[in-house]
Amino acid sequence: MKLFEDIFVLIQAFIVSIIITSCAQVGTPSGGGVDKEAPIVLEISPKSGATNVIGDKGGAISVTFDEYVNVKSLNSQLLVSPILPQGLQWSMKGKTVTFVWNDELQSDKTYVFQFGDAIVDIREGNSIDNFVHAFSTGDHLDSLSISGSVVDVFTSQPKSGVRVLMYDSIISPDSIFNGAKPQFVSTTNESGEFLLNYLPSGRYKIMAIEDNDRNYVWTSGEGLAVFEEVVVVEGHVTLETPLRMQATSELAVKYFVKSSRDSLGLVNIFLSAPIELSDKIDVSGNEFFHNNENLWVLSGESSSDVVWCGNDTLNFQEIKLTQMETFKEVKGPEGKVVSSNIAEFIFSRPLESVAGSLFKLITEDSLEMFLDSVYIDYLDPFKVIVKGNFTRGNSFELTVIPGGVVGYGGVQISDTTSFKWSVFEKKSLGDLRVKIEKNGWLELIASNGEVVKKQRLEDNKAVEFKNLTQGTYQLKWTGDTDGDGLWGSVDLLQWESPEPAEIMSTKVKIKSDWSHEVEWRN
Repeated sequence: MKLFEDIFVLIQAFIVSIIITSCAQVGTPSGGGVDKEAPIVLEISPKSGATNVIGDKGGAISVTFDEYVNVKSLNSQLLVSPILPQGLQWSMKGKTVTFVWNDELQSDKTYVFQFGDAIVDIREGNSIDNFVHAFSTGDHLDSLSISGSVVDVFTSQPKSGVRVLMYDSIISPDSIFNGAKPQFVSTTNESGEFLLNYLPSGRYKIMAIEDNDRNYVWTSGEGLAVFEEVVVVEGHVTLETPLRMQATSELAVKYFVKSSRDSLGLVNIFLSAPIELSDKIDVSGNEFFHNNENLWVLSGESSSDVVWCGNDTLNFQEIKLTQMETFKEVKGPEGKVVSSNIAEFIFSRPLESVAGSLFKLITEDSLEMFLDSVYIDYLDPFKVIVKGNFTRGNSFELTVIPGGVVGYGGVQISDTTSFKWSVFEKKSLGDLRVKIEKNGWLELIASNGEVVKKQRLEDNKAVEFKNLTQGTYQLKWTGDTDGDGLWGSVDLLQWESPEPAEIMSTKVKIKSDWSHEVEWRN
C-alpha cells in the first residue's frame, strides 16, 4: 500500500512541475485578430512640403514609424522625380529608417519620392499605400494636382487598388509599351478615385494598370486603361470622364508546336496560342483554315511552299509524313435542340463535297421527310449544314449513306452514319424583345458565360431573341463609334481607350412559353 501512495505523490509532483514550467514560458498568446493595419509615419525629416532643403550628396530622409518595419525591393518600387541616377540607400535603427541619396540634388526643384509597396510591417507584411514624400530644394514647392477615377469598361463599377501612371506628353506609346517607367504614380481608393499630387505645370499622358507584378509597367494580361487626351496642368485638374479599364489577354509569341501531313496533302499545324484575325498567314496560294490553335493547309501531294504565322517559319518538306487518320463524323445534334430548321454536323476532315440525295431523314413515325438543302459551311469546311422542317416536339433520325460526304483528297466514310435528336416544343421555349436606342451589337449571354446570340443594332429598332431555353441571361452591348464594323478594345500602342460598352446590370429570367420585354435606356 505504501508503494502505491509513493507513486501517487510522484505523479502529482510531475503534473505540478509541468504546469509551473508552462506558465513560465514566454510566447505569443494564441487567438486574437490578424494585424491588417499598415505602419503609420510618426515623424519624417525633412518635413513633407519643406522648402530650401539642402541637396548636398549624402543627404537623407529619416522616417520613424509606429512599429518595426522592413524595406523590400526598394530599387524596383521607388520612383523619384526628378530621377536620382544612384537611387537611395537605406539603413534601419529601431523603428526609424534612413534613406540616403548619393547624388547632388538639383537646385530649385521639387523632389517627389514615391515608395510604392516597399515599406511593410515586420509581422504581417502590410504595406503603406501611396506613401509619397515631397520637398523642394528651392523656395517654391510644386503643388499642382490631378484627380480622377477608374471604372470597369463594361459595368462602370469603380476599380480599386489599381495604379495610375503619369508620363510627360512627349513620350511615345511605343516607349511605354516597351517598359518606360512613369514620372508620377497614384493608387485608386475603394471608390476608384485617385489623386496625383506635387506636380509641376506641364502636359501629361495618363494611364491605369492593375499592375499585378508591381513593376509600374503594363504587362499583357493586366487590366489597362488610357486617357486619350493630353492633360494640361496649370492648377488643380479634375478629369471629368473616368478612365475605362478593360481586362486584357496575355500576348503570347506564336510558334509552331507540332505538325503533320498525310499522303493526300492535308497539313495540320498546332500553334502555341490561338490564331487571331490580326495574324498574318502565308501559305503561297494554298487553301487554309484555322480554328483556335489549329491551322489546316490543303497543300497537295508535292507542295514545297512555306507556311508562316507571326515570327515562325515552316517548310512543307520538313513536316513529318503520317498515316492518314480515319475519316469519320465527330459531332451532330443530340438530345433536345432548339432550332427547328437547321441541324449542324462536324466531320474529322475538311470537306470537298456533299450529296444531299444521300442524306435520308425520317421522323419518329418512320416517315421519310424531304430536306430543303444540304451544304458545306463556307466559314468552316469541317461542318455540314442541313436545312429542313424539323417539326417541334418530334424526334428525327438522319442517315448519311456512303458517298454523301466526301473529305479532302476524295476520302469517304465507308459505313452508313446515323444521328438522332429531338426538337423542343414551342411551349418549352421563351422569347425576349429588347428595346434599345444604341448603335453596335447586342449579345445575349447564358449563365455559363457563353454567347448564345449576337445581333447588330440598326436604326433604334427593337431586337428580338426567339426560342430561348428557360434560364437566366445577361445582355451585353458593344458600340461602334468609328463605324468600322468591329468593337475596338483598349490599345496602348495607338493610345486608344475601348469603344463604349456595357453589361446590363439586371439579369433577365426567361420562362417557358412566355414572351419577355426589356427596355434598356441610355
